[in-house]
Amino acid sequence: MCGIAGFTSRNDPELMGQMLTAIEHRGPDDGGAYFSANPEVSLGMRRLTILDLAGGKQPMDSKDGSCTIVFNGEIFNASDLRKDLESSGVQLKSRNSDTEVLLELYAQHGPGIARKLNGMFAFAIHDRKRGILYGARDPFGIKPFYYSRPKDQSFVFSSELKSLLQDKTVPLNIRHNGLAHYLGLQIVPAPGTIIEGVEKLPAGHEFIFALEKRSLSVQKFWSPPLSQSKNRFTEEQWIEKIRTTLPEALDRWVQSDFPIALSLSGGLDSSIITALCAKMKLQKELHTFSIVFPNHSELDESAGALSISRKWNTTHHEIKITPEDVINSLEDMVGTLDEPYSGGLPSWFLYKEMTKHARVALSGTGADELFGNYGKWIPHEQPYRRLKRSVKHLMRGQTLRGLTKNSFASLYPVNFIDAEKETLLSPQVRSKVTEWTEDFIERHAEQQNNQNYNARDRVAELDLSVQLPEEFLHVTDRFAMRFSIEARTPFLDMEFAEMVLSIPSTQRTSAGSLKFLLREAFRPLLTDPVLHAPKRGFVLPIAQWARKELQPMVEEYLSKQNLELHGFFNYEKVRKLVQQTELGNITAAEQLWNVLMFQIWYLKVFRGRFADTSSGGLLH
Repeated sequence: MCGIAGFTSRNDPELMGQMLTAIEHRGPDDGGAYFSANPEVSLGMRRLTILDLAGGKQPMDSKDGSCTIVFNGEIFNASDLRKDLESSGVQLKSRNSDTEVLLELYAQHGPGIARKLNGMFAFAIHDRKRGILYGARDPFGIKPFYYSRPKDQSFVFSSELKSLLQDKTVPLNIRHNGLAHYLGLQIVPAPGTIIEGVEKLPAGHEFIFALEKRSLSVQKFWSPPLSQSKNRFTEEQWIEKIRTTLPEALDRWVQSDFPIALSLSGGLDSSIITALCAKMKLQKELHTFSIVFPNHSELDESAGALSISRKWNTTHHEIKITPEDVINSLEDMVGTLDEPYSGGLPSWFLYKEMTKHARVALSGTGADELFGNYGKWIPHEQPYRRLKRSVKHLMRGQTLRGLTKNSFASLYPVNFIDAEKETLLSPQVRSKVTEWTEDFIERHAEQQNNQNYNARDRVAELDLSVQLPEEFLHVTDRFAMRFSIEARTPFLDMEFAEMVLSIPSTQRTSAGSLKFLLREAFRPLLTDPVLHAPKRGFVLPIAQWARKELQPMVEEYLSKQNLELHGFFNYEKVRKLVQQTELGNITAAEQLWNVLMFQIWYLKVFRGRFADTSSGGLLH
């Protein structure tokens, strides 16, 4: 596990040093750089050692000397790929380096190898024979990959935006479409970022950069195999397949030369992972961690977490979070995330505590998206729920024409609907937005029509390609790596995930019990508090805090003077959100948090650090 960076068309050791320093938290154990001439390619990495401490040093050269790789992640089917390589006559030097396996696999087969990999990865390979830079990002986007094409049409990339923007050839301008999407989705979806001219390689995509022509091609190598099962399995047969396949996946994802910690929220997903790890006797002492919000019973899942800990005899750590804890860490969180984000932040405190006990952490992230994701598809199938959502949008300013034009998007949950952005954003910004969020969602959904997806699968595909990689996995990666923890998500093992996604959607999830198959598969391993608890999101109690503890921060960051520094927002509209929040309007509180988090990012990250990358003012 590490952070990677690189650029073409120049050899600049000073720039490489700055880029690697910016991501040193991702790999505090080791580092290295590679510089080639004719053509000029520079690759660098920072390494966090998890497997094969001696044999995984990077950048790494292939046996025949034709290729050099920098690689971030883990390949969990590396042992099988290693056997295939050795049976074909390839002699590997390391004991179990997945980096060497990946590199020699490429040396043997060339571009296109990403589809052979089961794991979490982002990598770049300089292929001197072909004169290209080849790379890929894993199917679910567990690992990040930012890149840019400066004016000279060279190529620069890194694991994090703060590192990439050490390159002063990359201009620093806000992407207005990105701002509009952030207000709707609370993230900026790939391939865009909040910075104009900087892109994210989308999940499940690979690229080839031709060094001589300075041309870039990006293509998708994986799509979710939704409802593609040709087998007419019964419900009981699918349950048995889940019961068998998930432990096999977990066995692959727990390979480590260091202790492993477990996130245990008290919900179904993390409880299953904990129970399976305990059952397989993963290590002598299992440390589990959960978040507790004092005085917020609606978010309290501690009973479930404690019941699982007691049943499976784990050493359990409860981390109590107060508003003051969040406020004191907020600027550091925002800087760590690189881009503006206004979703849940509690996992920051998990990884901060875990780093005292382990280098690897397992979480249940990904299970929601595999099994129905809070029933976000239900309004598409239930007329009453559809009408209720439509009426709510009309009351928030949406027009009948807008509802008709974007019929799918109007049922997808967003923070600000586009009609509300019309009054929030200044005229100068509105005039520069070329694609609004509802148009983005509708366009994405229309592209799925060729797959003949039903509503459940269309929502699932959008969640898997947008929300999962650019929100939940983005936060997981940044917060875990901030504390030099490798976060793993075994539900996103390719063999397990592809099996689950192939289940016909009417069996995979249902309105009455979204995770029925998963729950029944592992019922004997769980406890009553977990089996019967309502589904809760892993979020902060913003509506309550915004009326009291967060008020000083709201007044500071959303003052007229600070809002006028960029002129993106209508000050009167922001003040109205503040007033509605004080009156107890939950929707207004969530929208206010959305604006506040952007403002903190703009003032503390964009203006404070990105605007002067020479200072290296990094928030480590």
